Amino acid sequence: MVFPIKHSVEHTARVCAIIVTYNPNINVLNILLGIIREQVYHVVIIDNASSNGFVERIGVVTASSLTMICLDDNRGIGSAYNVGIIQAKALNCAYILFLDQDSIPRRDMVEKLLEAYIDLTLQGNRISAVGPNCRDSRTGYFFGFIKLRWFGFLKVQSNSIAIVPIDFLNSSGTLCSLELFDVIGVMDASLFIDRVDTEFILRARSFGYQPWGVKSAIMDHSLGELSKRIWLFGWKNIPMHVPFRYYYIYRNSLLLYKRPYVSIKWITADALCLLKNLFFLIVVGPDRKHYLGMMFRGIVDGIRGISGKMLSQ
Repeated sequence: MVFPIKHSVEHTARVCAIIVTYNPNINVLNILLGIIREQVYHVVIIDNASSNGFVERIGVVTASSLTMICLDDNRGIGSAYNVGIIQAKALNCAYILFLDQDSIPRRDMVEKLLEAYIDLTLQGNRISAVGPNCRDSRTGYFFGFIKLRWFGFLKVQSNSIAIVPIDFLNSSGTLCSLELFDVIGVMDASLFIDRVDTEFILRARSFGYQPWGVKSAIMDHSLGELSKRIWLFGWKNIPMHVPFRYYYIYRNSLLLYKRPYVSIKWITADALCLLKNLFFLIVVGPDRKHYLGMMFRGIVDGIRGISGKMLSQ
């Protein structure tokens, strides 16, 4: 189903925000929509068959310059993004901004991202995407930007550089040109969820496109659905996902290891991170049996080359 709502806001940049929802907190989503509608030309919500009555309550959040598309099944984040990309093309937009349903951008985030994108383009850079400086909504801690190293991923806080070349971006808050997808192709729907954004950046890099982080563009975002406080040379809050997400993380990493455009350097760094996650969950993780079961199942399916939605999730 498609619910088009005629837009009344004109925006010279013609940025289309794509928000993928699945059983969202409607109050949080309302806050997100109130903030983002002021910054973009159009908002497209792709709902992945929510079962919490969200669609029936959509009157709470519908407004001008918004289109909602309800999928008949949960097709995953990649497939939903692709539906949004098609809609953005139909709206004759120039840029896409991907957003999670619980991310809250600052009121000037899109402006800062767009300025950085245009400046970088004028300097002759080939850009895959620009992304914000994400702040943990639970702790207030800034995640920093990610640089690839042979034996892991380095967090760069970017204290002095306003726009920094990086290696990866979280999909939420990412802004890119709609034309990019004509060059490198759309999102990989076969991964369903997790590593979809990573695969997109890795594939774009193989075409010569670089991601960038924009320090002044700030967005509140929760990394993981859970958080565990542990002592490791000082108290730390470790973000965690619900168990089934680790099936996709481990499976999709192994699937990406087989791709010709994925570097040995990234495989080495990612594999080390997976081992660290495994060690952490064995030592201090909750419900170890369930978590480890999902990881093991993901590893087996990754080796077997199985993709798509996990059966009997």
